[in-house]
Amino acid sequence: GNWRQLSLNSLITRPLHDERLPIASNIGKTMEIGGYAHSGGGRKVTRVELSIDEGVTWDLAKISREEKPNDYGKYWCWVWWTFELPVANLFGKSEVWCRAWDTSNSPQPEKPVWTLMGQSSNHIFRIKIHKDVTDAGEAVLRFEYPTQPGTQSGGWATRVEDKVKSAGYGLIEFNEQN
Repeated sequence: GNWRQLSLNSLITRPLHDERLPIASNIGKTMEIGGYAHSGGGRKVTRVELSIDEGVTWDLAKISREEKPNDYGKYWCWVWWTFELPVANLFGKSEVWCRAWDTSNSPQPEKPVWTLMGQSSNHIFRIKIHKDVTDAGEAVLRFEYPTQPGTQSGGWATRVEDKVKSAGYGLIEFNEQN
């Protein structure tokens, strides 16, 4: 592969950051999880998967592909994906993960990996699930993204203790020698 190509990537766009889902009125329903994915080098995204058990099991999302390959068989556009998740399946779960695969038969890595060009944003995308109670006493599930776009603040990855540990991330510990 070409070292200047973008890495395979996917992320979740629905539910929104800080969206709250009332539990009692939605317990027997499904909720749509959605997002987009792309691959570098014109490779076709072949599947997108979701996990609510930290990667133990994965379910296939439905891909909506509007783009046709160019004359050289390359795909350059993002694909949108959706998954209908039973709300009841979220109980006892702490995160929703998504990952994409492309025609190289490689998935996104679980943890951040630095590329030669300094990109490390292609690891599995995770949103946190929090159980909250509103001021009115209603139990809700609240979804939290890792970060917010631009200069907005917030997101679980902005807290040091919640960052994914990997090469180039996490705390550096020094051992003092006497």
